[in-house]
Amino acid sequence: MPMCGIAGYIGDASPSFLKEMLFLMRHRGYDEEIYCHHYDAHIGMNRLAIMDQSQGLYPMKYKHLQLVYNGEIYNYRDLRLSLQKYGVRFHSSCDAEVILPLYERYGTRAFSMLEGMFAICIFDVAKNSYVLARDKVGEKPLYYFHKGSSFVFASEMKALLHHPFVKKQIIPKIFKEYMGYGYNPGAHTIIKDIQKVEPSSVLQYNHKYNTLTCVHYWKPDDRNHEQSYDNTVNSLDILLRQSVQKRIPTESVGCFLSGGIDSSLIAHYISEQHIKCYTFSVSFPEDTMCDESKYSKYVSSILGTHHIVVPCTIHDLKQIMPSIGSMVDEPIADPAFLPTFLLSREARKKVKVVLTGEGSDELFAGYEHYMKLYYAKYLKKIIYELPSSCHSFLFNVAPKGFLLSWQKLYERHMRIASDKELSFLFKKKHFIASHYFSFIDKCGKSDLYQTLERDFFYYLPDQLLMKVDKSSMFANLETRCPFLDSSIISYAFSLSDNWKIRNWKTKYILRCVAEKYYTHEFVYRRKHGFSLPLRDWFAKELYPLLEESVSVMDFFAPSLDSSYYRKILLEHHERRVDHSQLIWSLYVMVQWLSHNNIYV
Repeated sequence: MPMCGIAGYIGDASPSFLKEMLFLMRHRGYDEEIYCHHYDAHIGMNRLAIMDQSQGLYPMKYKHLQLVYNGEIYNYRDLRLSLQKYGVRFHSSCDAEVILPLYERYGTRAFSMLEGMFAICIFDVAKNSYVLARDKVGEKPLYYFHKGSSFVFASEMKALLHHPFVKKQIIPKIFKEYMGYGYNPGAHTIIKDIQKVEPSSVLQYNHKYNTLTCVHYWKPDDRNHEQSYDNTVNSLDILLRQSVQKRIPTESVGCFLSGGIDSSLIAHYISEQHIKCYTFSVSFPEDTMCDESKYSKYVSSILGTHHIVVPCTIHDLKQIMPSIGSMVDEPIADPAFLPTFLLSREARKKVKVVLTGEGSDELFAGYEHYMKLYYAKYLKKIIYELPSSCHSFLFNVAPKGFLLSWQKLYERHMRIASDKELSFLFKKKHFIASHYFSFIDKCGKSDLYQTLERDFFYYLPDQLLMKVDKSSMFANLETRCPFLDSSIISYAFSLSDNWKIRNWKTKYILRCVAEKYYTHEFVYRRKHGFSLPLRDWFAKELYPLLEESVSVMDFFAPSLDSSYYRKILLEHHERRVDHSQLIWSLYVMVQWLSHNNIYV
């Protein structure tokens, strides 16, 4: 089972470029480095061996097909048995060995049969063609470049940026979208020549005809599965337990334990397996308001895990922040990247694999703005049934956000910079906002359903999962997400809104499951979130570091108005306005431009 980085290209570039691309991703796997050259086609990978330590397995070969692969296939044993019935013989215990015979038999439909996380490249020697596939949700990243008769791919953007055929040209529209949202949703990246293979997608490149096609192979089954209260709760409990069991290695495992119900449930299911379990939580000793490590300690004491609290201090951030441009790989303005890396670095000293709670909030409505959407429909109904003379009064006194359209409420939640702020930031005054998210109402689907769907297909893969993958793999650690099992995804999409929001509480059904194992007071405490005290730190100790980035912006981003950057830094320093999100977004971008020697 490899967790690694893959890369390859077809074209006129020297074979030595493959080694250089893999060198840039060496943090993704130190156990083995693999190269394969076939005339003008080249594929390779860095391998982090989790279970099967055998050398020389890659590139895997089956008939005229060759494979390099990043990921974990959790249902490979069942797939092996079904393929053996058709006469397929296996020669190792590696999960990846099922991929090629499965593809040879079923074509692109094979990828929908894989339960796991993966970025796959299949090279067809006979046809001189590539097949790239990405897992259903997008846990593993995969980038590509296609221009003329050249085709290049890699697990990280930095490897493509090094390739001589790739021009480091920024797309202004996507650059502005990043500044507005803090990440780039969808297939496009900020670099004109580089795109992402989207989740649940297969990309097929035929070198002979120089054609590129893309198909989607999976979507959640949202048919209604609701039963009685007990059966619904028990069904989810069983699905979660099975998902955790699939993702546990044989020897020991880690768990990022925040003390919230998501990670606490995962830790509980691990403890049932009587396997050595390390739990890791982050603390903020310099800011007790953000420090919730007491809850993770409570859960660990109940379950008997080997618990390690990792402090996140100003000193730590001063050490990490100047390197953020290399670590994020592509601009991602999620401050949680920093403590996630600290946790990963510490966890790697004990284990190779940790389980995390990503996906739970987007599947079961874990954010506060979901609750506003859910209850807004009731408030609006009451208001519109009142005489029109009451409307203007109520619109002035109603709770903030309740009377906004769901589109505007979602937009308010997602944006980290307003159109007005962006117009000040960009020197070209004809700046026109170009909102990436388009809202298409689905007949019969509620506002909450559509918002959850949008977050699941954009925010989750393009920000949250990118953050987790890049931060953990930079520490050479593998993360697995039990909530992203396709059975749980389909089950969550099949549930009606009131299983997710009820009694003014988010994640209602998950809380019902958690109450089977934890106290009512613990389960129903208010969600705090994984946040850093950036507001205070940016105003005080980290302010000099931010000031230094202004001159870097002048050099690498002359299209931005550095005087406006200075203005918001000063306003934040003097505590007149909290600009912490916009400041962090700008800082990450500037450091990324500088690290990759890109000008905008």
